[in-house]
Amino acid sequence: MRNFLMTAVAVASLLSTAASATTLYSDRDAFNASAAGNGYFTDLNNLGTTQPLPFSFGPIDFTGTFGTAFYWGSEWQENEAGVNGNVDGTAWVQMRLNTFNGPVTLGSASAFQLLGFDVRPYVDQVGNTDAAESVTYLTDTGESGTFTLPAGNDIGFVGFAFDTPVQSVTFGIGTNHANGFTWFGVDNLQLWDAAAAVPEPSTWALLLGGLGVVGAASARRRRQAQGAAV
Repeated sequence: MRNFLMTAVAVASLLSTAASATTLYSDRDAFNASAAGNGYFTDLNNLGTTQPLPFSFGPIDFTGTFGTAFYWGSEWQENEAGVNGNVDGTAWVQMRLNTFNGPVTLGSASAFQLLGFDVRPYVDQVGNTDAAESVTYLTDTGESGTFTLPAGNDIGFVGFAFDTPVQSVTFGIGTNHANGFTWFGVDNLQLWDAAAAVPEPSTWALLLGGLGVVGAASARRRRQAQGAAV
């Protein structure tokens, strides 16, 4: 019976995975384990001087209304981890989402299926913060949802595994913002061009067949036990 239940759980898990769209990750190792194909990573350090939009890092382009994101380069003298959304004390991109100037888009000329980055909410030197606020995302293929910034002045990881390859993801302000702003920093950006393969329908059929065999065996054992009891 135990084997029967374990097989049923495995099949349900596979079917659930096949039906899902965007998968969100909060752990980079799990995120990388779900990836395949070619990848790109940047820690954003030494990639140019401090500047507003637009800017690019390798294949990743940041676009939006002037001022809605800012690259604070490694040379900026006020770099300090945990202040103004700075993730780890080095260069980072400050995302300045607000209800006035619109969203910020991360795009690439080459399609990608996974996008990940470290994130830290805006916290200034007098304690104003955008911690625990929500951020929306929308891909050029129509996948959408939200993620939540860390609740304190902490580093988090946000990873997206999209159902199909995309060329852009647009981030916007959520509904629980304070005073029309949600600011946060991103760092250590990562792209993968594909997700790891999921089992094909033939594999599900094999598992379902195994499920039937295990179920039949369990039923036979129950009948034998009942006969012995009589």
